[in-house]
Amino acid sequence: MARTASAAAGPPAAAAAVAAASGRPATAPDTAAGGNGAGGGSSNPPRRGSSNAGSSRRWLAVRQAAALTRKNVLMRLRQPGLLLGQLLTGVAMVGVVWLVDAAIRYSDAGFGGRGEERSPGAVPLGPVPLCTSSPFLKFGAPCYTFVYSPAGDPWVEALVTGVMSHNSPPIPAAQVAGFANASEVDAYLWGHPQTVLAALHFRRRPGMPPAPPPPPHGGNSSTPLPPPGPPPPEPDEDPLQHPRELSLVVQTNASGVFFKGKFQDPNSYVALPLQQLFSLVANGLRYN
Repeated sequence: MARTASAAAGPPAAAAAVAAASGRPATAPDTAAGGNGAGGGSSNPPRRGSSNAGSSRRWLAVRQAAALTRKNVLMRLRQPGLLLGQLLTGVAMVGVVWLVDAAIRYSDAGFGGRGEERSPGAVPLGPVPLCTSSPFLKFGAPCYTFVYSPAGDPWVEALVTGVMSHNSPPIPAAQVAGFANASEVDAYLWGHPQTVLAALHFRRRPGMPPAPPPPPHGGNSSTPLPPPGPPPPEPDEDPLQHPRELSLVVQTNASGVFFKGKFQDPNSYVALPLQQLFSLVANGLRYN
């Protein structure tokens, strides 16, 4: 009978007997692992604390940020000089940018090649500058104040000599060069950039034609007749005895030069002084 009861009790009773024999307490069987427990419980119980864990992590980040902010504020308040310096850094950078912009605008105020001026004031013309006084030519290279064409014409040579001597200061002969035609001048300018201030090209033309005949029948024409011009010179005569008309072309670099607050306008710097001086010398040769 005892053997039959032991078999009927099954494995739990045998386990209890073995535990009693070994002196260890008996444990309850793992009903969840077998899936056939007496209570019929589920193998995957619901996780009730997952949402609470996410919210707690967010609150932890907020509290850490607040603590770091409070720490930084306390550290800055302990060093007011450092705090003031950090606050004024941005203001100082804005001030530096403003000063640089003001300096650039002040420097550009002397640049006369930009903008539009509807009522410009009169500017006196100075003498023809020497090429050695210009800071914008190539340093150390031979320079010319002006070159001209055509060389060898008596009237042109007389004009050039008069301009050289009447300028203040006089233009040295080493700073003036003559060429046969404008093509040679252009070739020299291309081959020697930044060595010549201006180039002059003269064109010889005979004197003005005589006045037209009066209107027929002695009509009263209200249009005045132009005065008769000087007759063209004979081939054997001295050209200076009968001056002729000359067309003058002044060739300069049309680009304004601006460097370190200095602006050089090619028109008022060399072109207009040359034109004015040549006109004065030509009138002196014509009426003297």
